[in-house]
Amino acid sequence: DAVFDLESYLVDKLTLRISRLTEESYLNGTLATEPSGLLTGLSTGYQFSTGTTTTIPQTKAPEIYDWLHSLPVQYRAGAAILCSDSFVKVVRKVQDNVGQFLWQPALAQGAPPTIAGIPYYVSEHFAAVAANAIPAVYGLFRYHEIYDRGATEMLVDPYTNSLNWRTNIHVVRRTDSVRTLDEAFTTLKMSAT
Repeated sequence: DAVFDLESYLVDKLTLRISRLTEESYLNGTLATEPSGLLTGLSTGYQFSTGTTTTIPQTKAPEIYDWLHSLPVQYRAGAAILCSDSFVKVVRKVQDNVGQFLWQPALAQGAPPTIAGIPYYVSEHFAAVAANAIPAVYGLFRYHEIYDRGATEMLVDPYTNSLNWRTNIHVVRRTDSVRTLDEAFTTLKMSAT
């Protein structure tokens, strides 16, 4: 056991777990015991017309542009898309009317790839492309503020499960988030039929 760096292992695993839980709360939090989620209470910005519940066919490229233009012009500079991986998967197949794909790879190392020239980021906590799902949001994310309320605290309890040779570790992180301007975001909702 002496050659195994248990502390680094635990920090790595706990950091990953905490980051995934907080990301989910920042996106879909209900305010009850979680931060206020970005999507919580946000009205639908643009809804696809009928026939696009599980795919986004080639004919829907104009509707993607309609969605992007549903964000008021004053919030487009610096805006980004946050979406599900399934949304990226279907958009990668969509071409505009001159045959160019809407999805483009990153042109520089460290730069994000783009959809219609707009940088996008993927979150595992978005809904997949499906009927009535919201697989993407486009907006100016400086209007979604995240607050950390102190350091992450850890309590090690070696007694509760000591007969089973286990140690309980309780981690608490006080954090909050709030969307400060609704009109700086527009969601994309899939059709119901």
